[in-house]
Amino acid sequence: MIAMSPVRLPFHRLVPALLLLWLSGCVAPPLSPTPDLAARQAPDTRVARLDFVPFTEPGQARTLIAAIRRACGELRVVLATPTGQRLLTLVHDEQGARYTQHLMPEAPPFPAIWLAQRLEWGLWPLDSLQQAFAGSDWHARETSNGPGIIRRIEHGPRLVARIDRWPSHDVLTDYSGGYRLTITPLSDKPASRQEAP
Repeated sequence: MIAMSPVRLPFHRLVPALLLLWLSGCVAPPLSPTPDLAARQAPDTRVARLDFVPFTEPGQARTLIAAIRRACGELRVVLATPTGQRLLTLVHDEQGARYTQHLMPEAPPFPAIWLAQRLEWGLWPLDSLQQAFAGSDWHARETSNGPGIIRRIEHGPRLVARIDRWPSHDVLTDYSGGYRLTITPLSDKPASRQEAP
């Protein structure tokens, strides 16, 4: 578990500072084709702990709580602080990706589609990603790694992100964004997280 450093910023100043931290060094985040959002028919909701560690400032690691819901044709994510203060809600459906609410005095410093795609790279099945990427410069590949699976998201010859999927957690390393995100389900049913979306 990643230890959190004491937070001394007022909440209204902490939120934009934290969000800007996620994208340090990311000038033009690449956007991939979107997978079929209806790939999963049965609704699925999970709560997870998200640990963000920037490459350049690992001492500035932060932890958030996310409620992630996948239903037919929609991805909905609510991000909150560990104390339960809601930061933003992300919705991605046939109308596109958008924030339906956020607590920052200004809009989040990254597009909603950027955040949605990072989550979908890990949540959606490999064949859905490969079908969406067909005919583009994007590629999704998987290899076994003992009890885990390594998923690579590539844009041309460039490795954009790597998702290491383990029985207990996932680790998304975003080379374009400059951070590592560990996603740990907060559930007593670990087998349920293994189901294909």
